[in-house]
Amino acid sequence: PPPPPPPPPFFFQPEDGIRDLVRSRWLGDVYKRQIKNFDITKAADIELRKDNPDTKILGSLMTDHHNLLKDELKNTTDEIDKMIDICNSMGAYGSKIVGSGGGGSIVAIFDKNISESVVSKLKENGAKDAFIASQSNGPEIKANE
Repeated sequence: PPPPPPPPPFFFQPEDGIRDLVRSRWLGDVYKRQIKNFDITKAADIELRKDNPDTKILGSLMTDHHNLLKDELKNTTDEIDKMIDICNSMGAYGSKIVGSGGGGSIVAIFDKNISESVVSKLKENGAKDAFIASQSNGPEIKANE
């Protein structure tokens, strides 16, 4: 019989705890966190491929992902968490830290009718800037008639 196929590729990103042998005797927790991250990303991908993605499902996945980054990977800041808490308390479908990690920006999904009040509240509570981004179908090219 032919040899078994090779295992699927696995991306591994070291974190500070791995270098500390006292705190990281076993890498199992790291793998578990990476699998959770993959599962959330895969669920979001499935939802986004639908003709009409459900913003409430996407929002819930965003919040799940932020909580993974915050609680298990410790990849957020107090300032970001404050902004996330404000968004969630004002009715966000979901919100999360974005960027390369460590704080700086968030994204949140809201109903249009409360977006302006959220922007004001974030600025009142120390956000350097906040704005509303709207979904579009992308750029359009119009020919001169």
